[in-house]
This record gives sequence, structure tokens and C-alpha cells, in this order.
Amino acid sequence: MMNALKEYNEMVWKPSWRWMKKHWKGFSVFYIAVLLVEYIWLFGWYDDIKDFIKNKYKKFKEES
Repeated sequence: MMNALKEYNEMVWKPSWRWMKKHWKGFSVFYIAVLLVEYIWLFGWYDDIKDFIKNKYKKFKEES
């Protein structure tokens, strides 16, 4: 088991951290963009989405 963890560390963790160190600016911009999209989606449009779902449910219930 320890051998497998050591191999995993050598083959997966170290190369991924090297990549992160090399491309940290691009990754940071990408990460911030993803967070902004999530923020807008969850907090900016939450009420609109909730109202849309309620209206859709009312229409479905009236048709039944």
C-alpha cells in the first residue's frame, strides 16, 4: 500500500503541481471566471429561476 501511495505521489501529484506552478496565471483567471459565473447564477438570478419554476408548476397543475 505504501508503495502504491509513493508511486501515486511521483506520477500524479508532483507533475500536477509542476503544471500549476508553470500556468498559475491562466489557471487563476480561469478559476475567477468560473467563480463569477457561479456567483451570478446562484445569487443574481436565483429569484428569477425560483419564480419561473413556480409559474411552470402552476401551469402544469392547472392543465391537470
